[in-house]
Amino acid sequence: MTLKHCNGCGEDKELKEFNINKTGRRAGKPRSRCKQCNSIQSSDWKKANPGKSRKLNRESRYRHGVKPAVDNKSCTVYLGCVIAETVLSHEFPGFVRMPYGNPDYDYDCPKGFKIDVKSSCRRHHGDWNDYWEFAIRKNKVSNFFICIAWKDRKSLVPEHLWMIPGYLVNDKITFSITDSSKSLAKWSKYERSLKNVLNCCDKLKGGNKHE
Repeated sequence: MTLKHCNGCGEDKELKEFNINKTGRRAGKPRSRCKQCNSIQSSDWKKANPGKSRKLNRESRYRHGVKPAVDNKSCTVYLGCVIAETVLSHEFPGFVRMPYGNPDYDYDCPKGFKIDVKSSCRRHHGDWNDYWEFAIRKNKVSNFFICIAWKDRKSLVPEHLWMIPGYLVNDKITFSITDSSKSLAKWSKYERSLKNVLNCCDKLKGGNKHE
């Protein structure tokens, strides 16, 4: 059995525990750290450098011909931006969209307000009411969250939109809004009209206007 010393954990492990270098002068040879140590190192770096991590991931996707969601007119991310900007144009004239991948918030608004956009498609769970779940990840930076509830990923029809103050959800990893009269009433004071944005979405998707 051939063993190799890992420069990360300091253990001697089988060669199958190491990834192989694909390029460079060590192409075809095992890496100096085992797979487990490489994974830990990569995870720690991403946590310490969230902005750089997103940027590198975006550049990699571009090189491989993958169109970013923010430029893809047929996905929830792109349409979510359109909806958010339509709402913000009324709520906070003069808002500024942050660069794609900006950590913690998507828009910077006058008076120092920071806005983050969240999307969720309907979810089903047995005989319970459908619900929408939004990932907040204990984001304490954003002052408001624009939460967009979609019917499904295929039709990309927005059903509800809430502009929720950050202090209500900043401490949560996720929070849900159920498609029930009680839950919808609880959040009704934060709901915004979709009347103007539905037509905009239909135009982008090449569909017919909503009446």
